[in-house]
Amino acid sequence: MSIKKMLNNLIVTLIMVYSFSFAQSRAFVTFDYMNVKPANVSEYLNLEGEVWKPVHKEFQNRGMEVSWSLYMVRGAGTQNHYNYVTVSV
Repeated sequence: MSIKKMLNNLIVTLIMVYSFSFAQSRAFVTFDYMNVKPANVSEYLNLEGEVWKPVHKEFQNRGMEVSWSLYMVRGAGTQNHYNYVTVSV
């Protein structure tokens, strides 16, 4: 099974879980795809961890967001145009 197919399966599963959990309210899932050059990976991970993770944590504390996750796409080869994905619910 390819990495892209596994990621798609994970995404569909997450959507289904959150859909059942919040059947009475509307939930939106946002996927952001990033293409980070190897030379910039450390800086990018620092940005996500030090800047954006606390922002999303505050959104969760205020009830504006349920979850936020950062995923690294491994084994993507040269076919994919992204190597990191963030998922916000």
